[in-house]
Amino acid sequence: MENCHRTLGWKKAEEFPKHFLLSDELFKLANIILDNLGKRDLKLPGIPLYQIILLYIYYKASNSFLATTVLCDRGLVGDAKTCCRKLIEMLINMKYLMDDKDKRQYQYFYHLPVAMDKDFRKVTESPDLHSESVTDTIRAMMTDVEDWLDKAKKYWDTDENGKITGDFRRNWSGKNLAEMAKDCGMKYAYVNPYLLYCRSIHASVDDMSNYFSFPDTAFGQHFEHDDIPSVMIEAIRAYWALSALVTEAFDMKLAGSLTQIMDRFRALERELGKA
Repeated sequence: MENCHRTLGWKKAEEFPKHFLLSDELFKLANIILDNLGKRDLKLPGIPLYQIILLYIYYKASNSFLATTVLCDRGLVGDAKTCCRKLIEMLINMKYLMDDKDKRQYQYFYHLPVAMDKDFRKVTESPDLHSESVTDTIRAMMTDVEDWLDKAKKYWDTDENGKITGDFRRNWSGKNLAEMAKDCGMKYAYVNPYLLYCRSIHASVDDMSNYFSFPDTAFGQHFEHDDIPSVMIEAIRAYWALSALVTEAFDMKLAGSLTQIMDRFRALERELGKA
């Protein structure tokens, strides 16, 4: 295992060249998108809040997409699934936000004080885990956070009687991920494979077959390698859709390039279905 951070001996991209070539094409398009945005004079207060949110998520998603492809190539498929799951989660959140961006951009942004409030309360309720100076500092900031929290509440959904609908204390949209996926037409992306990829994240017994073969009484890291094509497909699907959201939000004329990649993607997906 010497220098294991450099190579694990597997080069799975050579076994699935079409999948990795397509991911490279999508990366090239992403670089064009980011280069285009880098040349624009994006400055506050001129840039809308939803564009800021979408663009920071796109950079985050770019890291996850790169990580997925690298991990698949190195044969670390379980961790590739974890990164792919992040991509799907980001896509569902951004698709839901962009379906009503004028309202939901503020729900998303003003969830920050909600999250801070929860974290602060955890610290102050467990002083034995923190130094006194930390708790004092947090208590001093609580007033500002509470004021900001009051601003957040005016963006929460309410019924005709003014009663808050949804759990905005838990989720920025007031809905869980499954509900957001359903509302923005992405139920498939949530149910399959998002839930399936949860296994690779948690210490669940149903993940055992990916590291242990009962018939052979053998352990290993390679039992998931057959999943590489499907993981790559799902990662490309999610990153492509995020790329499409960005190009639309910033009014880029890249519909032709996106269509070309999607045509190749669908052909590869059909090929995978026949395998």
